[in-house]
This record gives sequence, C-alpha cells and structure tokens, in this order.
Amino acid sequence: MPRMKPHAPRLTLAAIFLFPPLARSQLVTYDGFEEYPSGAPIEDGPNGVSGIGLNGGFGWADAYDVNNAIKSLVRAENRAASPVIYSNGDLTIHGGDRALRFYDIANGTYALRRAMASTWDAAAGHELWASFLFRCNNTSPLPNQDFLAVGFDDNPSAAGGNPRVSVGINTTTNVFPPNQPFRFFARSTTVVANSAFAESPDIAAATTYLVVTRISASTRGNFDTVDLWLNPASATDPGPPSARIIADSGINRLTHWFIRTANLDSGDAYVIDELKIGRTYPAVIVAQPPPFALEIQPSADRSVELRWSSLLDVTLESTNAPATVPWTPVPGPFESSGAWLSLRVPTTDRAFFRLRRRGQ
Repeated sequence: MPRMKPHAPRLTLAAIFLFPPLARSQLVTYDGFEEYPSGAPIEDGPNGVSGIGLNGGFGWADAYDVNNAIKSLVRAENRAASPVIYSNGDLTIHGGDRALRFYDIANGTYALRRAMASTWDAAAGHELWASFLFRCNNTSPLPNQDFLAVGFDDNPSAAGGNPRVSVGINTTTNVFPPNQPFRFFARSTTVVANSAFAESPDIAAATTYLVVTRISASTRGNFDTVDLWLNPASATDPGPPSARIIADSGINRLTHWFIRTANLDSGDAYVIDELKIGRTYPAVIVAQPPPFALEIQPSADRSVELRWSSLLDVTLESTNAPATVPWTPVPGPFESSGAWLSLRVPTTDRAFFRLRRRGQ
C-alpha cells in the first residue's frame, strides 16, 4: 500500500498505470476493437443497404460507416489464438483478442470511415499523430497492385472516399506488370505521384508492423507534409522518418478517419489493430492501460483524484476498514473525459478504494 502525504486517504489499488500522465492526456482518439463480438461485422445488415455501425473506442463523433457493398467483408476478428503483437526496442504493443480485418475482395472507394470528435486545423499549427498495428497474409512481390490507405480528410465524401493525407501499402508502380515490390508509402493529395515509399524490405506475410504517421503543415495554410515511421523502437523519439512527402493536400482541417482499399483479391487478409490518434509521438505509441487498474493523482488542494478506464465493466467501491466494514459502491457522479472516469476525494478522511468487476 503506497505511503501518501499527511491527511491523504489510504487507497488500495488493483494496479498502477505505467505511463506518464502527459502522454496519456495527449491521446485523443482510440480503438483497440476489444469491445466488439467475435466475428461481428463493423456495420450490420446485408450488403448493398445501410446498416448500423459499431461505436466503440473513444474520441469519435459517431459510429463506423462501412461501404455498403462490402459490409460482410469488414469484421472484428477473433485474434485470441494469434494476437497482433509488436515488440521492438523500448516498445511492446499487444493487440488483445480482437482486431479489424478486411476479408477477400473488400474493395471500396472508401472501405471504412468514421468522424473524429476532435478537429485538427493547419492554421492553428496542429499536428496529427496516428499509429496502428498492421498485418497481412500477402508477401512481396505481388502479382497485382493491392492497395490499402489509412488516412484523413475534412469531410465524409473525401474526393470519392480517397483521403487526401494518408499512409498505407501498395506496389511501387501505378501500372500492372507482375512481381512488383510491396511496400509502405506516405501520400499527400490523391495523386499517385505524390507518394514516397519507405526504403525498407518488402512487406512480409504474417508479420506485425507498427506504422506511425505525422500530418502537419509547413506553413499556416493547408496540410502539406506526411511523415511515415515504420517499426520505431523508442518510446520517446521515432528518429528520422522512413518516408516523407511534401505536397499541398488542399485541405486545412481534418475531421474524418478513412481506410480505402483497391485491387484486393479472394483470399487476401488485411488486419489493423490498436489505432491511436493524438497530439504527440509518445501519445500514440504508449501502451493502453492494464485491463483492471486504478490511478491516484495527488493535488495541491488537499485532495486526490481517482481515475480509471471508462471502457472497463467495473464498479468503484470504498470502505473505512477493509477487515471489518463491507465494501460499498461509490454513487458518483463521476467526471468523464474520453476513455476515463474520475472522482476527486478530499484528504481529510481515512478511506480505501477498489475496482470490482460487475457480477463478481
């Protein structure tokens, strides 16, 4: 049990978060796809008609919208037997039991899109950082021109579903000769020529990659710089970009996240997990909180703040004497901020707090 400052309540904790508050606070939007049933389509209903999209994670303005023609091919995949895990240097990111998967011929001018709750403005000097884990069952070289772009734009239409700032995977030619290299790219605008490819080994099948991007503006006009880092190893500094493109995207505000696909074939599989969008590099590569954890933040006003993930199915309980007094639920109300719930507690009383899973 941690020793607190004088007059602070004594708190029992299931776990302590292992990452700094600053990094956590800079994580703006997230989805790890853990909340969705195994095999569930990201948008329900038959192909060809509009349905209701899943609405998990945090920092989003609405639910997922999947291209109606391919709804049955975009699902939450069960990865319990083969989780998406990235480990390199200081970084270990575990994708958990679920991931987003595109099956077979899941091709769409936009394949999937979602509005973000936060707006990013070039004129204000905003930089948008994003990261995700990526796996596919395809290996380089490819006989065709598979294309998957993860990007951002200022409206849900996005030039026919083609986001104007993006990173992704493609063969390194815009024609169709066989056996072309299959690599990661950074792109600004929808023009193929405005792509910079990572000078990395060709993409390997059944291999987990950590993809990090920064979208910024070199002036206070439009977003014009897309940087790509592939498989960084540091928790604090990504090092030089693996690829960079500088070209005026024509947009000065980012409001929607997109995935666009083309030329996928029967038997193809593309998996994305641990999507993070934030204001800094450390924010988008930091691990998510443990699945069952409570955090204490002392304050200068003779109080402490208790914080825990709003994604947990738990009840906050308290007692004055764990050995003799029963634990009782704390009624709240609780403050809500993104993926976090919090409660401020005065330090004038003795108290113990814990999280208990509901139903246990």
